[in-house]
Amino acid sequence: MVTNLLSEKKKQNTLSSRELKQTVETFQLEVERLHASKEFTESLESLAKGASDLIFNDFIIQLEVSQEFDSEQCIQKYGEVLKIVKLILQSLSWSLAGGEKDLLDEYILSGFSELLKTLEHSSIWYIEALKYVKAHHGLTGEPAHQMNTLIDYLINAFKQAT
Repeated sequence: MVTNLLSEKKKQNTLSSRELKQTVETFQLEVERLHASKEFTESLESLAKGASDLIFNDFIIQLEVSQEFDSEQCIQKYGEVLKIVKLILQSLSWSLAGGEKDLLDEYILSGFSELLKTLEHSSIWYIEALKYVKAHHGLTGEPAHQMNTLIDYLINAFKQAT
């Protein structure tokens, strides 16, 4: 984004003070997003484990109690959930760094319903996982707002998958 503006203006050899200010602000926001993405990635393992534990305790264990799954199947489901949650969180981190949701559409939402059907998972599990992440990601400022917007985007998309 910054490079595009600068390359366009290079042809004219001047930047107005407003354009320069806008470029600096855009650059600062991109730096903030990159730092926030790094911070989020560093906490990804603990966030994924916390969200997966929540799914296990609130949903999967109930399947064992109702005798739909045995203990071994519950453990297998937990592993599947953990992998999917990590993938979702990695995609959120990349989307935050890039400042757009295209990666979420491309890597998470396309085929998500089919994946859930194949694995016999509920989208409600992942909605709750995202709510957990939103409450515990630890980001602040504008990057936190952007992350929350991305999470809300996924939550709304997952609601449509139910």
